[in-house]
Amino acid sequence: MQNKQNGFLQTLRLSLIAGFLGGMAEVMFMLVYARLTTADPIVIGSEITRSFFHAYSIGWRAALLGLAIHFVLSFIMAGFFITVVMAFFKRAWRRKTSLITLGLAYLAAIWSLNFLILLPSVNVAFVHLSPLLVTLTSKLLFGYSMSAYLANRVDDSPVALV
Repeated sequence: MQNKQNGFLQTLRLSLIAGFLGGMAEVMFMLVYARLTTADPIVIGSEITRSFFHAYSIGWRAALLGLAIHFVLSFIMAGFFITVVMAFFKRAWRRKTSLITLGLAYLAAIWSLNFLILLPSVNVAFVHLSPLLVTLTSKLLFGYSMSAYLANRVDDSPVALV
């Protein structure tokens, strides 16, 4: 019982840290993008909120809620990566480069699902806020940051991370 609890706590801790690092990489990239272009970070955050809560999607409060939603989703994506994707591809994550490649592929798949299937039907305005290449780059930065952190927690022993 104690080992299961420790495993759960380790997975939760890794999910929170990896999700925060990935989510922060994405936020920082989009802030730099916004600074270099006419994109407005308040609008970007508000549109994240609009995708979930249409009635609360105007102004800086909506942008802050959008930021909170972004990080909750980041934690969930990292948790899913650790508990499901890494478990499914056990051999791949034993090598750091393979784990990073797996993380990049995972976030590219999430980007495809979001920007090519879900968001066009839920919130088409969000899709058009930034060029698709910019949004893909931000997701790949998420994937790299998350998986690079996890890769530094993997050693060459046969003991599983998850």
